[in-house]
Amino acid sequence: MKVTARSIYKNWPIAFFVIVGVVIGYRAILLKKDHQLTIGVVTSIDVSGYKSGGDYSINYEYFVNGQKYSDNYNSDFCSGQSIHKLNELLSGRRFPVAYSTRYPGDGVILITEGMAKKYNFVLPDSLKKYDSLVTCKGI
Repeated sequence: MKVTARSIYKNWPIAFFVIVGVVIGYRAILLKKDHQLTIGVVTSIDVSGYKSGGDYSINYEYFVNGQKYSDNYNSDFCSGQSIHKLNELLSGRRFPVAYSTRYPGDGVILITEGMAKKYNFVLPDSLKKYDSLVTCKGI
C-alpha cells in the first residue's frame, strides 16, 4: 500500500488515539514500577468524574515536594449508599496515595485493599472499614 498525504490525513484520528493509548499505558506502567507514597485527603464526593464511569467520584488531593495535585477515583454505589452519606464518611479522611516519581501528577488513592495490593502496600486496620464501604464488602 502506497502512503500518501491523503491517506495520512484520512487516518490521523486513528493514529492520534493509538499514540494517546500508548502514552497512557506507558505512564501507568511507570506508576506501578516506580512510585512513592504520600498522604492524600478526600476533598469531596460527587457525581462520577472525568476519568471513567461509575455512580460517584471520590475527589482527593495530595502534595509532592510542595506541589499540590488532585485526582478522583470513581466507583459504584452499594445498596443504601448516597453521595451525602459518603461525603459524611469520607470527606476530610486521609489515605495513602501512590504517585509516579517521574510524573507526580499521576497518582492513585489507595482506598481499597485491591488498589493497595497493586502497589505492594497493606492497608492499616484503621482504613479497612473504608475498603468495605467502597467495595460493598459486608454490606
